[in-house]
Amino acid sequence: MPAAPAEDLNALIDGFGRDLLRAFEANKIYPRVAQMRNIEGKLKLKLFFENGELVNVLVVEGSGNKLLDDAAMADGRKLKSLVMPGRLTRETFTREWWVNYTLK
Repeated sequence: MPAAPAEDLNALIDGFGRDLLRAFEANKIYPRVAQMRNIEGKLKLKLFFENGELVNVLVVEGSGNKLLDDAAMADGRKLKSLVMPGRLTRETFTREWWVNYTLK
């Protein structure tokens, strides 16, 4: 079977990335200690996928607060259970986005 064109693969990865971000934001936990101390922050999280598996989660730009950085990595690791489109199960790729922790 011929390989899918690169633009189709990129569209699949982008769509899956949007699903990942939605799932992450829906399940993001703001650490209670950080809330009690009025700690807010912004960080950049990067997820690494190989052959359909989430293999690593890293903070590539920290918030300046270990509580927030650790919470984001823990929440990122929970995305292992998200179902990946079939074609992506044979691919290696990364996704990254900004994570905001702001008190309301």
